[in-house]
Amino acid sequence: MATAHPPGSTPPTPEEHLAAVRLQCRWADAVDRRDWAAVLSCFADDASTDLPFTGHNDDIHNMVAASREVIDRLDLTQHHLSNHLIERAQDGFTATCYVMAQHARSSELQQAMFTFGGRYTDHIVRVRGSLRIQHRRLEVIWSTGDPSILSAAS
Repeated sequence: MATAHPPGSTPPTPEEHLAAVRLQCRWADAVDRRDWAAVLSCFADDASTDLPFTGHNDDIHNMVAASREVIDRLDLTQHHLSNHLIERAQDGFTATCYVMAQHARSSELQQAMFTFGGRYTDHIVRVRGSLRIQHRRLEVIWSTGDPSILSAAS
């Protein structure tokens, strides 16, 4: 019988699994509502990110500012997360999930859309009793539409 966890590893408890999934969903909801304080609260103070549209960042405040610069140009975003897999890691958890992110910008002349599908891989740690993202990486698998709406020039 196949196991979802490496031999010898302890799977997360149902409570830990749910807490990790809720953390990822809380981040998506905060981004779509443009609640930047709530976005920041999803990350550890010394978190880092590798995101295709904002690059590598070792300072979480700079990452939030870079994300905000992109998102604030748009009229709406909607991040759909699914297929959450949570594994226990040496000092926390590895949490992966699929994402389909929709981005829209309207002008007097047209409405432009950019949608991508990908996978987030988060290293999650416990900080003062709560789970926080220590490192986030986004792998974009596919996209459609006009990616220029994410840049200042469009």
